[in-house]
Parts: sequence; C-alpha cells; structure tokens
Amino acid sequence: MVSVPQSYKEIQVSASILFLTLHCDVAAEVLAAGSIPTFGDLIARDGLVRLGVDRFNSLRAARRLPRPWAGTIAEFVALDLTPCTRAAFGSVSGQPGAAKVERQDIVSLCISHDALRSLGQPIIYTDRLCTRDDARFSGDRDILSEAAWPRIRRRDFKPDATDPGAVHKYDAAVLAWGAVPGTVVEAVVCKDVAAADSLRERCPKLRAEALVRPDLLW
Repeated sequence: MVSVPQSYKEIQVSASILFLTLHCDVAAEVLAAGSIPTFGDLIARDGLVRLGVDRFNSLRAARRLPRPWAGTIAEFVALDLTPCTRAAFGSVSGQPGAAKVERQDIVSLCISHDALRSLGQPIIYTDRLCTRDDARFSGDRDILSEAAWPRIRRRDFKPDATDPGAVHKYDAAVLAWGAVPGTVVEAVVCKDVAAADSLRERCPKLRAEALVRPDLLW
C-alpha cells in the first residue's frame, strides 16, 4: 500500500499518490460500482453533488487535447496532485456557481500512480490548469516536476504579480483515458471519524482503507 501523507504539507514531488476529490455521496457510489468514471460522466450525473463551479467544470470537460491525442478531457478520468483542489475549495467556501458543501462531506480517493500506469490505459500529464492556452500536455510523467509543488504544499493559489503563470501550475493533473477500475484506489481520506465510519457503512465491501486525515483536506 502507498503511504498516505498526514497533511497537505507532506505531499511528495514523486506524485506516487494521485487524488480524486469528491462529495461523499459521489464517492460512495463510485466505490460501490468498483469503477472510476470519466470526468464527463461525473459532472453529467443528475442528483449528485458536483464540486466546484459548474461553468469551469464544463469548460474543463470540453477542453480538446492537442495532437497527437484526440478527444476531450470529458473522456478521461481527471486526477489531481493534491486533494485540496481548487474545485473543492470553491464548494467549501461557497463561491458563486458552486454547490455549497460542508468540509466533512468531502473525501478524496487515493490512487496509486504505479497501479494506474500498470493498467496500460493511455495516460496524459498536464503541467498546469488544463483550460489554459499555454497548458502543456505530455505522455511523460516527468512533466509533473514543473507543477507548483511549493504552492501545493501551502494550499496557495493566490495570484503573484511577479510570476503570473505560477498559480496555474497548482492545477497540474493526470488524465487516464476511459473509466478506471476501482482496484487502483488504495485508500479514502476523510475529514473526521464520523465521515470514515459512514463511508465504511455505506460501502461494506470497501477494499480500500478509510483514513481520517483532517489536515489533508480543506
């Protein structure tokens, strides 16, 4: 099993763990199904809470991949380098256009990067916010070294006039084509014991460990 950090301050540059941060209801459905749906499928589901601003989610889903790839991000599972995503912050802080969500209702699936790669599905890496015109896409995971790791370990996506592009590198991501088997989920981090107990109760066949990591989430 991969080692899950106790805090966002301990997230490693190696990116051995990737994160999919979801509302607890969505996470329970995904885990029960045993398959991680594509980003497009996640945001299209009726009756489930989507994290983040709807307009941005739609823009992200519609982003076409540059050559030599084809299709849109909607066709990929979109994974982050931190569970403290911009989308999750939008929901816990009640930003306009985002569903307001309580902090304890957010969980994050911890996905083994190596296990994901071993599936043999196409994987694409992006060095910054994927909707940016200057976003770089690559099949080489080394591009993740260009992510804003110091910002990630500070949970800082405030603009910086001295380096305007740095803020967008907080959102470097990993894209895996098509639905991904749930076997790559090593753990689920929860805000408190009650949230972890609720997840175990709702997913009695849960293989991944439900961990309490209050400092690893918003």
